[in-house]
Amino acid sequence: QGCLQGILGPGPSRPGLASQAVAWIGFGNGVAINAASLLAGAAMDRYPRRLKLGIVFGLGICVFATAAFTLQLPCSLLPAGAVPPLPRSQAGLLLSLVVAGFAQGLTTPLVYELAAELLYPVKEGMSAGILVLLLNASCALLIVGNDLLPPDAMNEIMTA
Repeated sequence: QGCLQGILGPGPSRPGLASQAVAWIGFGNGVAINAASLLAGAAMDRYPRRLKLGIVFGLGICVFATAAFTLQLPCSLLPAGAVPPLPRSQAGLLLSLVVAGFAQGLTTPLVYELAAELLYPVKEGMSAGILVLLLNASCALLIVGNDLLPPDAMNEIMTA
């Protein structure tokens, strides 16, 4: 949520959305993540050997939605003062982040299950612990980067 406030909130090279609007965008993203996680669990029970297909499908959607989000915002790859390639609206930002959240929620349980299968003799808690460690390390880098880098550079980092 703090990263969204830093990217979407008021300030130079930012859209300047109100804190309440950014909060609703973050809430929509969170709801989409949880709903997709439930759907992924049900799909995993029904099609148990399709983990890789689900992961690739979900990550493809996530890349598309996150790129759409980034292309609506100022970007350090564009010349100073250039207009972003996609028109920006609050609804467009919300839709792109909800779709990205849905894709993230779809892939997360599948990645955990695949990691547990790949490390089979090791207990499932170890593979989950490694994934959480990597997630926390990447979040720490984003938090530090949010304070040190300009907002338009953070847009590309979030897409990556």
